[in-house]
Amino acid sequence: ATLEHLGVASNNLLELPSCIPACTALRCVQVEYNPMRNPPAELLSEGVEILLQYCRIRDARLEKFKQLLTEFQFDYDELHMAPEAFGVITGRSGFLTPDDLTAFDKECDAYLNGPYYACPKTDVDILERVDNLRHEREHTFYHTILLSLIDLMREEISSHGDPGKRRFGHGVLLEETRPWGREGEEVG
Repeated sequence: ATLEHLGVASNNLLELPSCIPACTALRCVQVEYNPMRNPPAELLSEGVEILLQYCRIRDARLEKFKQLLTEFQFDYDELHMAPEAFGVITGRSGFLTPDDLTAFDKECDAYLNGPYYACPKTDVDILERVDNLRHEREHTFYHTILLSLIDLMREEISSHGDPGKRRFGHGVLLEETRPWGREGEEVG
């Protein structure tokens, strides 16, 4: 691209277009008086080369993050990643809570839209954490349901009411110990 001077001051821009790194002839960028999120304000005075480097690194981070979201089997909306990350995960979130998703969005925003040189976590760290949390929440949910069902069955079997009104017989829930321990000891 042959663009040498970009004058977009006072245009209410939140971020520079993703095509900026392709403007190899760019020598001057005027973005004053914009509520810029990308690149961060502290980089705007560092010169065009630093600005272009930030944009190239950010674009690479966005692409890799989208690839990882797909690999971790999350549905996402890439339009929700910039200029501020919000509602990034749109499906296949399992049993993640709204608070979990909000925390994830904050981590995404810091990683994708903040100063990349100040982000303490990697993309893999962020996605592994939320994926592990998704599996943990799923396990907890099903474990709670199973324990509730077992308690209900115990209560039903142990009721001393009319045997004709019971929904389960005594053989439905057998509790026994077997020698399944590591050293042959009996465990329930």
